[in-house]
Amino acid sequence: DFIVLRAIPQSESPSIMPSMQPSTSSHPSMSPSMSAVPSRVIKPSAIPSFEPSLSKTTEPTDEPTLAPSITMAPSNSQVPTPDLTTTDHVFEQEFLSKDIGDVGVSGESYETASEIYMVQGNGGDIWESSDAFHYMYLETSGDISLTALVEGFDASQPWAKGGIMFRDSLSESSSHYSMLLTPGNGLAQHYRTCQGCSTVHHGHYFYDSSVWFRIVKEGNVLRSFYKPSHIPYWTPFGAVLSMNSISSNGYYVGIAVNGHKNSQVGSLEVSNIQLSRTCSSEAITQLQCDQASNCESGQVSGNCYNKGEVPTWEATEPVSSVVAVGSTVTSFGCENTSSNNEIDGTTNKMFCDRTNLLGEPTGLVITPSHHRMSTALGLRVYASDTCPGCDPVSYIFEGRTIPTSDWVQISQGDLPWKTGSTPSRNSVEGLAISSSYTSADDSFAFTEVSFGDPSDPSDLSEYYQYKVTWTATRHPTQLALQVGEIEIPGLLGEQPAMPTLEFAGDYVASVTQGNSEIKIVGGHSSGASSDQYALDSNTNKFLMNFEPLNDVPGMEISPSHGRMSVVTGLRLYTANNNPNADPVKYRIKGRNMGGANVKDRRENLCWWLNDSMRINPTADCDSLSQRQKFYINDLGEIRVKSHPGLCLDPRYGMGTGYGGNVMITCFSDLYGSNHEDARIHKFTFDPSTEQLQSVLYSGYCIDYEFNLGYVWMHGCHDGQNQQFYFTGNFDDTIENSWTLIKQGDLPWISEFDRNPLGVAVSSTYENGDENLYHMEVKFYDNTMPYQEYQIRFPELRNPDSLQLQFSEIELPGLLLDEGEYVPTEA
Repeated sequence: DFIVLRAIPQSESPSIMPSMQPSTSSHPSMSPSMSAVPSRVIKPSAIPSFEPSLSKTTEPTDEPTLAPSITMAPSNSQVPTPDLTTTDHVFEQEFLSKDIGDVGVSGESYETASEIYMVQGNGGDIWESSDAFHYMYLETSGDISLTALVEGFDASQPWAKGGIMFRDSLSESSSHYSMLLTPGNGLAQHYRTCQGCSTVHHGHYFYDSSVWFRIVKEGNVLRSFYKPSHIPYWTPFGAVLSMNSISSNGYYVGIAVNGHKNSQVGSLEVSNIQLSRTCSSEAITQLQCDQASNCESGQVSGNCYNKGEVPTWEATEPVSSVVAVGSTVTSFGCENTSSNNEIDGTTNKMFCDRTNLLGEPTGLVITPSHHRMSTALGLRVYASDTCPGCDPVSYIFEGRTIPTSDWVQISQGDLPWKTGSTPSRNSVEGLAISSSYTSADDSFAFTEVSFGDPSDPSDLSEYYQYKVTWTATRHPTQLALQVGEIEIPGLLGEQPAMPTLEFAGDYVASVTQGNSEIKIVGGHSSGASSDQYALDSNTNKFLMNFEPLNDVPGMEISPSHGRMSVVTGLRLYTANNNPNADPVKYRIKGRNMGGANVKDRRENLCWWLNDSMRINPTADCDSLSQRQKFYINDLGEIRVKSHPGLCLDPRYGMGTGYGGNVMITCFSDLYGSNHEDARIHKFTFDPSTEQLQSVLYSGYCIDYEFNLGYVWMHGCHDGQNQQFYFTGNFDDTIENSWTLIKQGDLPWISEFDRNPLGVAVSSTYENGDENLYHMEVKFYDNTMPYQEYQIRFPELRNPDSLQLQFSEIELPGLLLDEGEYVPTEA
């Protein structure tokens, strides 16, 4: 069952074997002799001058020769090897571990550090017709080279053995080919050529605390090598065998250790285990490529390459469509369309009404929500449920790298279903389409064109946006065009890098964490308590009505934590119903802390809110203190940044007995802005007199009572203690205090994707809650810290809707440490 290559004829073998010649006795001697120079050495020409090749150089035959070919040890031949002091990750699969044969104590193997293993085992021996040892192994196939560095071997028995082993099976009497180290008897090459056969030994008295071993398998031929770690060259060692029993179809390789007695344990420390093979072979399997230390699979094609030689396009992500669900679709040449149905991942149809636009170009522009460049390799079109005459049959497909660049034609022509029989209809709308990079969903009627070779798209370019123009329908005079779905199979490029933020802080799911003041703009809501539903980490619904109709609805958020933050995205979770009220466009702005330090002209002291919710002016003005940041809103309420929801109430300042004006819960939040009691908290500011006058108490102005040290109400006069000026933005209605961060389309989401009420939202900085429906955009270029945010929604799913709603809003970003960024005072 085996062939010995480079065998020496019986007639040429010396009558007396020199003592340094490897022993082939029935059992190795316990005391190797050290006399005489070897009588025969393999010629240098027979030894490769490079690391052993993995290509098949010797064709094995079925006829055994008379004697094994034996390489002398040591050899003066020099086989250079690459530097093996470090290695990449070894295998994609984990090692397995098993005791083979009868052992007294169970062995084990484990990783002590990265790529350094301790393998411990006992057992009587690896010898004769059966073995007893511990094996750390994996199953493989094909031609390989297995290399390992023995870092140390701790065993009390001189014939304890540890090293690398190729093995046909995990039975105790399996054939094997091994390169082993012993504590007292040097190197040992062992092999058993068939199941239950006797073991043959070739030895060399050598011991080094650190030695490299290698076994190379080419076809059925196995060779072994060793190299002390301080020597740069490999030495061939032992018999070169053709062993049909270790089949290329499948066998085991790994690290074998035994203690030579059932009561003794051998401990072998090994590192730099490398399984190498020829990567470019067409016959190589995915598993073989993944196992090899020197190989790497292409992500797209699955082809195997040498590490470091994988084409760039292989690192991209193959997808069934580069314009995923959530991308923004802008149709042209249509009076109305069922927006985004053509990329919703289902058979919901896109209907384009061309009644008054027949002859105009018809199509769509798709802006992917993932913001990644991509390579389009084809176009798939799924049939709609009705109207075969409405099918598009010809196209122009274009791409561009940025929204302002020129379109570049990628492909044009006829769709295959233009000729032949009319395709069947996908008669049920809303069914999920399950496709892949290479295959459409053949359970539905579709047509497909390819732009390039999916296994080698290196000649195609990357684009950001795509444009599809339909140049003909099946029935040329048809006034409608419709499709069930379109897909653009291709390759997604790298995710755009998030900005590098040079600030210390915490990356959070939303920088609005904790209690925040919410101010409704462009409309009204049910009050402050329901406004908090927008930020309560729950799917309780936030709802607002538009008022007035010519303003853009939204909200201003002032987090009570008072910390600066850098927003890197926006997430919106859908409400439980009324998809018409879903926002589809957004505009977000930021600013430093709103409000102003309020000072009187007499003493130049700053208002400060004390713990009794009264205003005591102080000389210690602080532009960053929320207790000193006051503002007047569009209702005329005077509020403070430190306590969202409190308003200055003039009733408590109408006499000295109350100790000055008090800030209490705003009546507009309690009862609504149109309630008669909301008038109590209203003031006006006259820039000409610098006076703040009560609306409720006509003729009364806010007055600094400098003798008592508080702010109260007094009949208006021209004294400087009723004249106030501001550092900052006291008028909160001034729009130019905000800086635009980002605006655009929200990723489309199906009108059927609703979230139930009252479900906790569990998200992170990186990801929204995967169990809830949400839309997300990322801000790849914002690096500026702000303290407050204004978010408006210029367009809803139904432009005629008078309500805006969602269940939760999140602003993922970096929440800066206190004092990390100090804004310049406006």
